Amino acid sequence: MQNLGLSRKDLMEHLRKSSKRISDILNCRRALTIADIRTLSKMLHIPVDVLFEDYPLQKARSRGPHAKFNAAVSY
Repeated sequence: MQNLGLSRKDLMEHLRKSSKRISDILNCRRALTIADIRTLSKMLHIPVDVLFEDYPLQKARSRGPHAKFNAAVSY
């Protein structure tokens, strides 16, 4: 991202996402949407299929009031 001269703020503006959402995407906690992929493809002048490659997502940590309960219950 830095090699391209882009900041998180640039991504927030182009993708119309919150700072948290951009952080989740960059830290592999959330996948790109099809709309995100199209926008990035146009913005970066790269083929869409490059952005469609699978990548592993990290499991999100629960931070809500029931975090301990959710962690203890197996579904």
